[in-house]
Amino acid sequence: MSRRVRCRKNSLAPARVALAAACLVALGCGSDGGAGPAGGVTFLQIEREAYLLVGVGEGTALRVTAFDAAGEVVNEADLTWTVDDPSIARVEASGVRVTGLAEGATRIRVSSGSANASASVEVYVDPNTGPFEPGIVYYGRRDYAEYEPGDLPLILSAPHGGYLLPDEVPERTFGVTAQDRRTQELTRELADAIEVRTGRRPYVIISRLHRRKLDPNREIVEAAQGDPFAEQAWREFQGFIDEASAAVEAEFEKGLYIDMHGHGHPIDRVELGYRLTSSDLEVPDAFLDQGGRVEKSSVRQLAADVNVSFAELIRGPSSLGGLLEARGYRSVPSPSDPDPGGNPYFTGGYNTERHGSRAGGGVSGVQFEHQFDGLRETPETRAAYVAELVEVLEAFLLTHYGYDWTAGG
Repeated sequence: MSRRVRCRKNSLAPARVALAAACLVALGCGSDGGAGPAGGVTFLQIEREAYLLVGVGEGTALRVTAFDAAGEVVNEADLTWTVDDPSIARVEASGVRVTGLAEGATRIRVSSGSANASASVEVYVDPNTGPFEPGIVYYGRRDYAEYEPGDLPLILSAPHGGYLLPDEVPERTFGVTAQDRRTQELTRELADAIEVRTGRRPYVIISRLHRRKLDPNREIVEAAQGDPFAEQAWREFQGFIDEASAAVEAEFEKGLYIDMHGHGHPIDRVELGYRLTSSDLEVPDAFLDQGGRVEKSSVRQLAADVNVSFAELIRGPSSLGGLLEARGYRSVPSPSDPDPGGNPYFTGGYNTERHGSRAGGGVSGVQFEHQFDGLRETPETRAAYVAELVEVLEAFLLTHYGYDWTAGG
């Protein structure tokens, strides 16, 4: 299938033109890389090397720039489009859009005289349309995101413990790219231990991509940095948490979401992020529920439901930090460490804000930041910590949610 269209583009800044031309030379987009006549098309550049269309009938814009031998933009050029497998995708007659026709992968190609360029196109049909059943593990595209539905009012996610480094997803060029070591293992082992104790499982969502490829604890621009495959994995990860939250609310009305992380701060302690800053936590207990702190927290709805003060919920003996501290795991905030004390502290990130109850809903969220030594480094230390954490969560759910998971509610 071929389409002939006229390319009309505004001039680019000289630096951008030079860069684009250099990239095209490196990619070999011209048929022979030689210089053509002045004003003629020597290079073509498709905006993206790969396109992902999620669903049959979905489409996206195509943008092509034509250059002459001097690297100047050719504002009008005759372009011919072809599709290797026209049963999978088509390019509209105007050449400004590609649309998916059937699931599969193909290439689209554009040429003008001897200049040519191409891009891959994948039409992906998401099989995860629900209903989702406990006991079955669901995967997103290429298994980059994983979802296991549960039957408890508890959701666990691990955004930074992935190992996959697929070539199709480029390395992220800004933001933090370091993996939270063994947090994926810690999350899975916690879910297993809860099942052993209760016969039931929490909802579990895992990002299996390395953080160098995707950071699903950031908004999509920083998380995926424009790559369509990383963007799809981000949407799947976030969508699985949304699905879990909706299921928890439908069955239990309210629940607890925990985003599992690892930190490298100097003080070995579990940092519990409620979207409250160090300054928020530095006030006395009597003032903790003032100044909009409850409203900005990721446990806003839970705070409205419980019969204890906000200070007790966040850092009292029955708080997560207090319960951990009682079992020998230093934590902040907690009775002994009511605030970070001027030391580094993670307040809770994108996931905690998005999936906690700050903006409403029955699921409240907390970011768990674990030090490596003594908690994450070996199967033995993880097993010891997980055994205590199971009891912490059991006590917290019973005290503040009225949910006895050993009795089924």
